[in-house]
Amino acid sequence: MNDFLNEQGQLAAADTALDASTLNVAAEAVIDESIDAVAVEQKAVEEQPNGFVELGLAPELVQAVADLGYTQPTAVQKKAIPLAMGEGADENGFIDLLVSSQTGSGKTAAFLLPVLNTILQQRAVADAEAKAEFDRLCAEAAAKGEPLPKRAKRKDPTNPRNFKAAVPGALILCPTRELADQVATEIRRLARAQENIKVVTVYGGVPTRNQIASLENGAHIVVGTPGRVMDLIDRGVLDISNIQTLVLDEADRMLDMGFYADITTVVEQCPEQRQTLLFSATYPDDIDRLAKRFMREPQMVQVAAQHSAHKIEQRWYEVPAKQKVDVVVQMLAHFRPESSIVFCNTKQQCRDVVTELQAQGISALALFGELEQRERDEVLVQFANRSCSVLVATDVAARGLDIANLACVINVDVTPDAEVHIHRIGRTGRGDAEGLALNLVAMDEMPYVAKIEQLQGRPSEWLEVAELTPKTTNVVLRKATAAATNIYNIVSSVRSVKETAVTTPP
Repeated sequence: MNDFLNEQGQLAAADTALDASTLNVAAEAVIDESIDAVAVEQKAVEEQPNGFVELGLAPELVQAVADLGYTQPTAVQKKAIPLAMGEGADENGFIDLLVSSQTGSGKTAAFLLPVLNTILQQRAVADAEAKAEFDRLCAEAAAKGEPLPKRAKRKDPTNPRNFKAAVPGALILCPTRELADQVATEIRRLARAQENIKVVTVYGGVPTRNQIASLENGAHIVVGTPGRVMDLIDRGVLDISNIQTLVLDEADRMLDMGFYADITTVVEQCPEQRQTLLFSATYPDDIDRLAKRFMREPQMVQVAAQHSAHKIEQRWYEVPAKQKVDVVVQMLAHFRPESSIVFCNTKQQCRDVVTELQAQGISALALFGELEQRERDEVLVQFANRSCSVLVATDVAARGLDIANLACVINVDVTPDAEVHIHRIGRTGRGDAEGLALNLVAMDEMPYVAKIEQLQGRPSEWLEVAELTPKTTNVVLRKATAAATNIYNIVSSVRSVKETAVTTPP
C-alpha cells in the first residue's frame, strides 16, 4: 500500500513539475513579447523630435525639460508658450494672455518657461554689454599706459549702507502658500542648470525676517501671495516698478478668497509697459473686470476644462450622511490605494474622518485652513513621502497640491460648486496617469451632482455600497494581520536568541 502511495505521489509530483515547466515557458514568452513591445515603443519615443525645440525656447531650457523626462509639450504649453514669448506681438514686443486649462495640464510650465526664457535672454544681453564696456575700459587704460581696471566687487548686502530693494524681473501671484512653494520648486527644477537664477518665495503665516534677508540678496523672480507682497512693498524691501512679466496664477481662486483689492493694489504699482499672464480655470465677472482693467487686448488660450472619463474613473455612491465616515473606511480597504486625498466641506468633518481612520489603524492626517504654517508643512511632507497614506482636507488643498502618483480621491461631501469638484478630482490622474475618484452622496446633495453632470456633459456612474468589502471583515483581517506580525516578530526574536546562545562560546 505504501509503495502504491509513493508511486502516486511521484506521478503527481511529475505532473506538477510538467505543469510548472509549461507555465514557465509560457510566462517567459509573454515577458519576452512585452520587453520587445516596450523596446519598440521606447524607440519610437526616442525617434520623435523634441517638441519643445519647435516652441523657440532657449537650448538650455529645452535640455532642462528633457532632463526632467519631458520631450513633448502639453496642449496648453503648445498654445501658450509661443504667444507668451512674443509670437505675433505688437510694437511693444509682448502679448497679454488669458489662459484657461484643467488642473494637471502643465499650465505652470506654460508660464514659467517663457518667464525663464526672457530672463536668460536679458542676462545674455546684459553680460555682453558689461563685457563690452569692461573691454573698452581696458583698451583705454592700455592706450594711456595706466593699470588695467578691476572688475567691480559685489557689495555686502547685509551692510545697511549697501541696502537696495529687490527689483525682480517677474512677479508671480498665487492664492495659497502651498501653490507658491510648488511654483518656486518648479522654477528651480527648470533653472537648475543655469547659474544664479534667484527665486524668492514670500507669503504670510511665517515671520518676514527670512524673506527680507532673501530679498536683500536680490531676486530675478518673486513668487508670493498678494497680502505678503503688499506688506514687503510697503516696507520698502521689494520694488516691482520695473518688472517685465506679471503672472496671476489661479486668479479665480484668488478672487474667491477675497484678494481682488490686494491684487489691484499690487498691479497698480507695476509698470504700464509689462506683460500680464492670467491663468484661471473659470471666468467669473470679477476675472473679466480684472482683465479689462489691467490687460491690453489679451489673447485667449482655452484648453478643454474637463477630465476625460477614461483617465479619471468616477464612481458615485448614495450614502446617508451619518454613514459616510464608515464607508470611507470600507473604500480604503476595498480599493487599497497607495495614497489618497479625502475631501470634506468642513473642518469638523475632517476631524471626524481622521479620528475614525486612525481608530481603524489607518495612517491619516488632516489639512485645513486653521493650521499653522509649520503644521501644514509637516503634514504635506509626511503625505508626500508616504509616511501618511491618507490626507483628509478641505478645499484649501483642492488646488496647488501636486502629489506625484496620487492613486485616489474620495469626496466625503459633494461640493456645491461644480468647478471645485473638477479641481478636487484633478489631484489624481495627472499627466498621462490614470486616476480614481470616489464620491459619497447624501440625498440632500443630489442637486449638486446634477450641476456636476451638467458641467461634465455626462451622467454619473452609480454603484452600490454593498459591493464594497464589509467594514467588519476589514477590521478582523487587519487585527489578524497585526497579530500574525506580532507572533512572527516574537518567533524571530526567540530564534535569534537561540542562535546566539548556540554560536556564542562558553
